[in-house]
Amino acid sequence: MNAFGIEVLTFAVVFGAVLVAFAWGRNSTSSFGDRKTDGPAKPRDPHPGFQLIRQYSPPIYMRIEYRWPSGFSMLLNVRILRVLHRRERLYLFGLCDPNAKPKMFRVDRIVCFVTLDGEVVDTLPFLTDRLRIPREFRSAPSIPKPSVTPASPNSSL
Repeated sequence: MNAFGIEVLTFAVVFGAVLVAFAWGRNSTSSFGDRKTDGPAKPRDPHPGFQLIRQYSPPIYMRIEYRWPSGFSMLLNVRILRVLHRRERLYLFGLCDPNAKPKMFRVDRIVCFVTLDGEVVDTLPFLTDRLRIPREFRSAPSIPKPSVTPASPNSSL
């Protein structure tokens, strides 16, 4: 066997030993004392700092007229997945079409909801009747007051 063959064989043996030691160290609690083996790992909170109020499965498909902080309003197609609460405010978490991008919407910025049939529904009746938000989370800062006329549901995005 020539010198190059010996070097390749040595590299393969050392590399294999390092992989075995790494795998053994990950599965062993004796080498890493901070690992807990008292059950499966808990899932990571997808929205840290937010209190989950309600989750919807399957998601609720709606169009919302959303007023951005700049005052610009837009009609968006949203699949509502969760209602969250944080610091006296309600938030809707959903997937915004056309590319199913995850977004968080402040409820006090939602002007109205528009069903897929074109029916315009004010925010408060929609939250109470359709989303069934508990009474303690329907406080004054969370729910907007109707102040503008909703956009036409037939308008294009």
